[in-house]
Amino acid sequence: MLDPLISCIVYAAEMLIAYIFFSRISEKKRKNVIIWLIGLILFEVGACINLVFSNNIWINLFTTFFIHTLFSVLCFDLSPITSLWYALVLTTVNTVTEAIIVFIVSLYNEGAITEYNEDFAVFILECPASKLLYFLVTLVLSCFVRPGRRKSRLPPSLFVYYGTAIGCIMIFWHICMNHDVGESNRYLLALASIILFFSTVFLFVTYQHEAEKEAELSQVKNENLRLQTERSYYEILERQNQQLMSYAHDTKNHLAAIYELNNDPQIDTYIDKLSADLKSYSENCHSGNKLLDVMISKYQIECEKYDIEFVYDVRSCNLDVLEDTDLVSILGNLMDNAIEATVKSKKKTLSLETATMNGYNVLIICNSCDTPPVEANGALISTKPSNTFHGFGLKNVLRTLKKYNGDYAWDYDNKQKTFTVTAMIGEKAQNKP
Repeated sequence: MLDPLISCIVYAAEMLIAYIFFSRISEKKRKNVIIWLIGLILFEVGACINLVFSNNIWINLFTTFFIHTLFSVLCFDLSPITSLWYALVLTTVNTVTEAIIVFIVSLYNEGAITEYNEDFAVFILECPASKLLYFLVTLVLSCFVRPGRRKSRLPPSLFVYYGTAIGCIMIFWHICMNHDVGESNRYLLALASIILFFSTVFLFVTYQHEAEKEAELSQVKNENLRLQTERSYYEILERQNQQLMSYAHDTKNHLAAIYELNNDPQIDTYIDKLSADLKSYSENCHSGNKLLDVMISKYQIECEKYDIEFVYDVRSCNLDVLEDTDLVSILGNLMDNAIEATVKSKKKTLSLETATMNGYNVLIICNSCDTPPVEANGALISTKPSNTFHGFGLKNVLRTLKKYNGDYAWDYDNKQKTFTVTAMIGEKAQNKP
């Protein structure tokens, strides 16, 4: 006969394992607190069904499969078909690992395979071992699912530890079954095995959290290095532009003098053409913010390279409230993303506009985009195959905007096939004492 408390603990452990597995292979749709609440409700309902039907194996299998499917659909960015597949995989693995542990124990003890239903101490000893084995197998599987997605790599020593923990639980079982340790000591060893299971899971969660923090810190360092490099690059471009503009100004004066001295119509026509070319060069962006001008000039050249129609209007706001590295971070990341999407579209149009609204400096970038953006939990998800900076550019934009009490919003027009992002930039926040 099943104990209600133990049944609830077992299903809570299965929810925890399912949460870790789905978190490693997909993006979350909701906040962690909401996911945990939904998961606990679903799996504890499964525990109640299991108790009502006295651990009927077929009902238990169907319930487990249904709960895993619903949990993944509600809380993770997986399609219904994909959710059904992974629910089937987890249900199968869960059943097989339970059967393996039960078979090993029954074979070693030379007892019936259903003995765990009759001896409660044996049951609560076998549960942590089977769930720990189940957890170990799901971790291995998660390493091979969607390899392009960023996830912390698991060191072999972690798997050795989990294998050792399973061995310790089996030793606890051996002591209980082959020595006269008393009923109370049997239950203490069973309790120790349950604690050992949850401690190993907690160890993994802690390791993964620290690994993700370390990876994010490394990304921040690399991003700061990239911003400094780009800032130096823009300074070089700005100096070159100043020299070229000075040369163009002097050249126009020389051409004007030659034009006045010359009497040959063919030479006059040639000089007019050269003067027109120099004039068009001198008509580049002059917003009053040198870095902004250089960045726009750089993106003009890049758009010409990809045959993108690029228009801009930065007359009403030159974004001078931003520090240079912050301007490079915000505008650079947004424009890089816009150009990347525009290159893949048929229309190939891109616009940049700045304005001042309600005390905010507003940056608006609109680009053609044939494919709707991928979204999860209200945030845009990078579709780049590389896992090094998975969606980190937009995270860095948001982090930089927060320094200026700002934020960004986006919109996709299905009819026009355009993607628009609006960044709102306030005054820089004062440092708190």
